[in-house]
Amino acid sequence: MEEQLRLYFLDLGYYVIRGSKLRFQGVEVTDIDLWLYHRSNPISRERINVDIKNKAKPAAVERIIVAKGIMDILDYDRCIVATTDKRDEVIEFGEKRGVTVLNGNFLNKIKSLTSHRLSEEKLNSLLKDEFTRFTTNWYQKNESAKSRILEALDFIGANHLLIDIKEILIHLHSTPLKREGLTRLLYLFVSYLLITVDFILKNMAFIEATAKNKNLEDGFRYGVTGNTKIKIRVEQMALVSSRSIQSIITAAEAIPVDILRDFFGKNDNAKNLFKLAKDFENSAYWVSLSTGCV
Repeated sequence: MEEQLRLYFLDLGYYVIRGSKLRFQGVEVTDIDLWLYHRSNPISRERINVDIKNKAKPAAVERIIVAKGIMDILDYDRCIVATTDKRDEVIEFGEKRGVTVLNGNFLNKIKSLTSHRLSEEKLNSLLKDEFTRFTTNWYQKNESAKSRILEALDFIGANHLLIDIKEILIHLHSTPLKREGLTRLLYLFVSYLLITVDFILKNMAFIEATAKNKNLEDGFRYGVTGNTKIKIRVEQMALVSSRSIQSIITAAEAIPVDILRDFFGKNDNAKNLFKLAKDFENSAYWVSLSTGCV
């Protein structure tokens, strides 16, 4: 049912991640069955958590309360509960609490949805099988990346993804026998990066180009923007690395972020990030994956 609902929301134009785990200080708190993201216009983004219960006794009212709580905690825009419960009272209870309920009648209508995509289970099985002998647990890397997406759509999250993408590219060059799994991961991590930067850019839609480029440059270099935040960030890094503040600044200034700044700073590129993210995500799950482009 999670896969069928994923296909349904993909057809509606959403970017969808399935099975993200919400963590606090490394401890798993709960999981979000589907995470939906949509770009409506240059200054508006929509994030939705979807709770799915395909059981004989779905405890629908309880799931509405849980979904609403997660929405509030993560400051999302909407939440949805999909349940096999067909009672009208459940829909009414959800409406009064601002929760959209997709009931059993709706779920029956989408049971016929099919696609030429791998399921999340098949992709996870592929990752686990292909990377059992790797020093890097890429299945866990992907799980961590999906968790960060829930809360860290910021420059720190983007920089984490850039580091992961670099490591994937290194492995792609050195381990050609694992090319399919690594390519799927590359597509996934690029899609995560594009969604993250798209969310960042919503707050820069109407600022002057020079200021936007400065924010992008500082963000990719230090993880934050703004002189005060940068100073605090550098001081924190100095405390944990035993290096002087000046040496950290010198090292940061040497990071070649101009390519990222110039690419994401162009309006034509920025407005297409959401579409590109969906294309890369779809490529990662496509059954007949072509790896010749890597």
